[in-house]
Amino acid sequence: MLREAMQTQYQKVKAFYAKYESLFMPALIIWGFIYHYITFKVIPIDDVLYLVFGYLGLATITIVFMHIYDMGKISEWFRYVRLFCPLVLQFALGSVIGGVFIFYWFSGSIFASWPFIVFVIILIIALEIYKHYLENPIVQFGLYNFASYLLLAVALPYFLTSIDIGLFIAAGWISFLIVAILVFALQKSPSIISRKYRILMVCFLILVAMNIFYFYNFIPPVPLSIRDEGIYHNISRYGNNYIVTAEAKTFWQKFSFIPTIHLTTDQVAYIYTSIYSPTNLDTDIVQDWQYYDASQTRWISKSKVSYHLVGGRQEGYRGYSYKSNMQSGKWRVYTETPRGQILGRYQFNVEIVTEMPPLVQENK
Repeated sequence: MLREAMQTQYQKVKAFYAKYESLFMPALIIWGFIYHYITFKVIPIDDVLYLVFGYLGLATITIVFMHIYDMGKISEWFRYVRLFCPLVLQFALGSVIGGVFIFYWFSGSIFASWPFIVFVIILIIALEIYKHYLENPIVQFGLYNFASYLLLAVALPYFLTSIDIGLFIAAGWISFLIVAILVFALQKSPSIISRKYRILMVCFLILVAMNIFYFYNFIPPVPLSIRDEGIYHNISRYGNNYIVTAEAKTFWQKFSFIPTIHLTTDQVAYIYTSIYSPTNLDTDIVQDWQYYDASQTRWISKSKVSYHLVGGRQEGYRGYSYKSNMQSGKWRVYTETPRGQILGRYQFNVEIVTEMPPLVQENK
């Protein structure tokens, strides 16, 4: 009698879950993106990484539980847990990918990294649309491998305070090794037993694809990220603050995507950049000043300036470069790592004038 009552209750819960399943994950994904955006801006970066590692741990436990249950090694009393495992797995993997995606979003120029950024966005959306495929171990482990790769590619440079190429390569092989260990540990699962080599092949292809993205500079230089950037008439340091001299702007001019700076013929322009990097990370930053030559219809590099970056400041390490002999027209400054990974692109217009506009000073 009790067993029949519990079976009836189980069917009711299953029916409720099936009816409202399509509403659960969109809400969770939207909330997850907002939550990770706020945490990235507010709380220490290492706390964000620990949180995302927690999601990856939840995904690992869920996958292991699903396949051990399917092997008949766990009592049917846990069938409620098994019922909701795909939802939990989707939430966990989506949280890992969505949480780490914030790092990649802030760590590179959308103009250079857009193929990779678009790919991750499509994957997050597909994770909702094709959620039923999470019962397929090829999809399970493929997504798990991709999520762990993304996370390790951020975590290793952060904790080891280096953006060396070898760390990105190591992140790929570590994530592949983790999947291989899980697959062979769970190979007697009915859904894995005949697919384990296909699972590993898919994960290896992910490893290859990620390296192609990386060496073509489509993957931004995580965990570096630009926090603030602007073009100014003068920059000086006073104690712990930078004093920047800017043009007075109207309310609407503050929202301009491409600002205009007005200079006299002998004046210098300064580009200010605040870059977040992990504690104790020392690297060089290169700023490439480019001018758009309308006669040749192409951008021409006018000068490249580098300065040393020392990490550890939550608001970002502040630095600047400057350029004299500016011409009227379109300008842009690429902020890059020494190997050419693009952190950001700041575009602005220059107008040569005989009389300076009103100027104001701001603290940075």
